[in-house]
Amino acid sequence: MGQDPGTGSTAVAGKQDPEEIQREIEQTRGELGDTVAALAQKADVKAQAKQKVEETKASVSEKKEQLLGKAKETSPDAGVSAASQASQKARQNPVPVALAGLPEQWRGRTAALVSDLHLGHIRNYRFVRRVVNRIAALRPDMVLVAGDLYDGVAGDFERLAQPWKELVSPGQDAQQGSRGREAVPLGVYYIAGNHEEFYAHEEYLPALLRTGIRVLNNEKVEVDGLQVAGVHYRDAVNPERYRAILRGMGLDRERASVLLLHAPVQLPVSEQEGVTLQLSGHTHGGQFFPGTVIVKRVWGKFSHGLQGLGKMQIFTTYGVGTWGPPLRVGTQPEIVMITFI
Repeated sequence: MGQDPGTGSTAVAGKQDPEEIQREIEQTRGELGDTVAALAQKADVKAQAKQKVEETKASVSEKKEQLLGKAKETSPDAGVSAASQASQKARQNPVPVALAGLPEQWRGRTAALVSDLHLGHIRNYRFVRRVVNRIAALRPDMVLVAGDLYDGVAGDFERLAQPWKELVSPGQDAQQGSRGREAVPLGVYYIAGNHEEFYAHEEYLPALLRTGIRVLNNEKVEVDGLQVAGVHYRDAVNPERYRAILRGMGLDRERASVLLLHAPVQLPVSEQEGVTLQLSGHTHGGQFFPGTVIVKRVWGKFSHGLQGLGKMQIFTTYGVGTWGPPLRVGTQPEIVMITFI
């Protein structure tokens, strides 16, 4: 036995005080308890997080099913995208137009006007197929495509052009051996808008021409006695160049003429050079606020609808597609059915 120099207590050499051992045991037990409690808390947090994830997945799944259910109720093809649905929502806008000098054989005939499909980004093959099907169902005598057919981005132009072929030269019905639908009797005509300027002509035009669509290259054609003219957007920017193009067409002022020009621009020039009816798009009506207000300030009454300027009438369509966000508020995509009276 000996005396502990630090405490003055007497202890057996090599042995620890039982009370101290007990204290260490209690301390260790407490530490273990704290560790177990912390681990249990972490496990509980993980369990709660996992439960939350599962609940979120279930909620998302339920909402998805609800949306799909609504799509099935409103669409015959629930597999199409929201962008493709836009063509189905496009209204048919009937517009009767009386033109001075209209050939008698044109009275009662119709022309379908479509513009601003903006294919190649959000909208692609399904969208153009639906638009073409809608036009075919309306059975117009002539179809006029007023530019911005493509959006200015890369696209499968061969495939995107194919649906138009059905309007120009419908194929055979494989089951019945007969034509599935009639061709548009007086043809499909097209001019380029500002968004086609992002391409070289050889990128998109050859595929379009192979469908049988007539591209109006700053020219006038006679369609059963009606003068149908077209000027590409880029060639109407400069008023003097535009005037020279119109004069070069040799429009007969005694007979009705229809001019296809992407935007409602250079209207005084068109009127002065003897155009009877100008058909345009481009504005989209602004699509949604504040665009709707801006477009009204820029284009005034010519932002949409049938208007007059001197002896000329102008119709500007909202278009059938959208640019940028696939959204419209206060404007509606449309296929315009012009009836000549």
